Amino acid sequence: MQTLLHDLRHGLRVLAKSPSFTIVAVLTLALGIGANSAIFSVVNGVLLRPLAYKDSASLFNIWGKFEKDGIPQNWISEPEYWDLLQHNESFSHIAAFSLGGRANLTRADGPPVQVSEASAAAELLPMLGITPILGRTFAPDEDQPGHSHYALLSYSLWLSQFAADRNIVSKSVQLDGVPYLIVGVLPKQCSLGGKPDLWVPLGLDRVKPGDRGSHYLHVVARLKPGVDSVQASSALIRLAADLRRTYPDMYGPEAANFDLYMRPTKDQLVGRLRSALLVLLGAVAFVLLIACANVGNLLLVRASAREKELAIRAALGAGRARLTRQLLTESLLLALGGGLLGLVLAYWGLDGLRAIVPANTPRIDEVYLDPAVLAFTFVISLLTGVFFGLVP
Repeated sequence: MQTLLHDLRHGLRVLAKSPSFTIVAVLTLALGIGANSAIFSVVNGVLLRPLAYKDSASLFNIWGKFEKDGIPQNWISEPEYWDLLQHNESFSHIAAFSLGGRANLTRADGPPVQVSEASAAAELLPMLGITPILGRTFAPDEDQPGHSHYALLSYSLWLSQFAADRNIVSKSVQLDGVPYLIVGVLPKQCSLGGKPDLWVPLGLDRVKPGDRGSHYLHVVARLKPGVDSVQASSALIRLAADLRRTYPDMYGPEAANFDLYMRPTKDQLVGRLRSALLVLLGAVAFVLLIACANVGNLLLVRASAREKELAIRAALGAGRARLTRQLLTESLLLALGGGLLGLVLAYWGLDGLRAIVPANTPRIDEVYLDPAVLAFTFVISLLTGVFFGLVP
């Protein structure tokens, strides 16, 4: 320990005697490490971190597939949704929602504002474990045809249009001229795709379901305990086969060759971003390699200038291993300095990134510097210090 402390003190003194070299090296490393930390923050927040839902690994989206029509992924119609509920063997919960609605929102004290709207079955948010920060979710009796004039505000709409009014619950707004009662405000990290401004009850009519050919529902289901995805997929395949036999003109092999399948909800949300983010992570890793090479070259030049010093230390009894350890300590100090500054650059970079990416990018509001990113930065700083520190 005493030897390590001595090496650290000596390394700091040596680096302080060459401020120009130290500043250039630390800045070079900070750019490379900061870029890696920023992109890893995105990869971690979007791809690696579990969804902010209860037991998210057991959540799956259910889709239809019309092979003959060349439609590999299609929404579910209302009658198909009821079929899923009636013949369910594998899921503890099944709930539907729809996206893409638009409405003019009118408050008592402001002009109309166009907002995006989504509709959800009353079971959806409790199934996901989403608890409003204010108020409550929809009650089952509010999710009925003709009785669904209730609204849940998104966190962003609550901030932008209602000035974060903590007394907003039980107040009324109008959507396209129809009064709606606000029952709650959703948490900031609540994304099922699309990021609607507000939610209203779905209000499906089981007695008079819509057209079997009108596909617009997203369906999310949670596996029962003890049931795996293979068993659940097999049950969906059997249900699709029953539908093909019952409705051959719509689903049969000669018509559309309909099928049902499931996909993990996390993959559904962010799967399309996986390749692009991993390529981007590889690109910034290459930037870090270039930074290491540049600092390595600086160290080679500096080592030539320190030949006399190192020769004197060797003559005084310092072995090759001792000198290598001292040079490696100096390199690690540079790398850790670059890592600390890189974290600052990454923090600023993430603010800029969130400002320029499309607002509907899945999970972008879940990207931040968390302990995993800090650990990643520390590890790559150490590896970077070892990598370029061994060059001289």
